[in-house]
Amino acid sequence: HVYDSTDHDADGLDGDDDSPLFVKLEKIAKQIGIAGTVAALLSFVVNCIKGFVFQGLSPKEYIIEYIVVAITVLAVAVPEGLPLAVTLALAFSSNKMMKEQNLVKHLDACETMGCATTICTDKTGTLTSNKMTARSIYTNGTDFSCNDPSLSLGDFIKVSPDRPKASILTLIT
Repeated sequence: HVYDSTDHDADGLDGDDDSPLFVKLEKIAKQIGIAGTVAALLSFVVNCIKGFVFQGLSPKEYIIEYIVVAITVLAVAVPEGLPLAVTLALAFSSNKMMKEQNLVKHLDACETMGCATTICTDKTGTLTSNKMTARSIYTNGTDFSCNDPSLSLGDFIKVSPDRPKASILTLIT
């Protein structure tokens, strides 16, 4: 039996964590932003030195032009197609998983499932609430089945009149 019980409230499986791919994309976006800013500042400084020092141009006339060039360098440095490329890659992964008889509802699940080493499912093969809990155990000739969703299996066994010896109890709780 699988129930959504309250003994998982603090396990951190709320799904609010970013996927590894999203973390890497965020890191790359910050690096590209820093590199673009450095390139824009370098472009502005070089244009100012070249125009004002070596060519003797008037700062009033050309400073706006140099600022526009620096902003253009910064705008070109940001890759607008990166999110689209990632979405397309995940869509192709989703199609590949569909061919292998795996239903994918969310595209980021493809990336997460690629990193998985163990997958827990119920008897029908579905991931129910992302919280799998043992609700029954057979030990020492006794079948313990907890039907109360507010109790964990360990707590149920501890209060059971047929509970096992203390040595076995410490192994299963």
